[in-house]
Amino acid sequence: MPLLHAHADTVTDMDFSPFHDGLLVTGSQDCLVKLWHIPEGGLEESLCNPECTFSHRQRRVEVVRWHPTAEHLLGTVSYTNLSLWDVISQQELFSNNEHTEVIQSLSWKYDGTLLATSCKDKQVRIIDPRGSKAIVNTCSSHQSIKDSRIVWLGSSDRILTTGFDAARLRQLYIRDLRNLSEPVKTLELDCSTGILMPLFDPDTNMLFLAGKGDTTIFYMEVTDKDPFLVEGIRHSGEQTKGVCLVPKRALNVMQAEVNRILQLTSNMVIPIMYQVPRK
Repeated sequence: MPLLHAHADTVTDMDFSPFHDGLLVTGSQDCLVKLWHIPEGGLEESLCNPECTFSHRQRRVEVVRWHPTAEHLLGTVSYTNLSLWDVISQQELFSNNEHTEVIQSLSWKYDGTLLATSCKDKQVRIIDPRGSKAIVNTCSSHQSIKDSRIVWLGSSDRILTTGFDAARLRQLYIRDLRNLSEPVKTLELDCSTGILMPLFDPDTNMLFLAGKGDTTIFYMEVTDKDPFLVEGIRHSGEQTKGVCLVPKRALNVMQAEVNRILQLTSNMVIPIMYQVPRK
């Protein structure tokens, strides 16, 4: 079986370009970010040579995220450093080291103007890489140092975070940038050690929550006003190791499929379809 021989150490994150199906970026504990081109028909032989490589020097790479509207821009996180790269010129365009602890999660606003980060120092930061002052807003978040995740809710001025309180109760916050310090929605779920991974689809306002080690994937609809979250059907099955959303261009529209999740388990990848019933 052809393999992608990507790194000398554990791969920590990966992201496919929203503009090119075969363009993949990977980050690793070996402190490197690598860009790969996957042929249209898939790998016919193992791939060892990346298109380009960026170094984060002596720190492992935590997160890699493509810019949602500029196809040549890439955001990466290594420890307390946030960088933006131009993959055409292979130059670092922006660097910020103002986080005091490890950056745990990164999300772009859907129009690409702002970034949001969650950090081990229990702070959420809003970042504008275009301005003279990069960090434009900050607030306290979940009170446990255990991993937190953040996702921007489309092009709106709201962000969603998942994390834990001091007693390790799993929580979900929705915050509005106009008053970042006070969540407009707080949802307490359960006591579990599994980190909640949020997936949001701005086209349908569908939110999926999957916890590492959990057998249940939650589905909710995000609304613009109270109650902000409307719970839908839960999917129960195998233990989750990881999840991702399938790009819209790969969905079966003839079967009224509006979303599909790929669930990684201990020994397989399971597709989970979400369809709109037809009359």
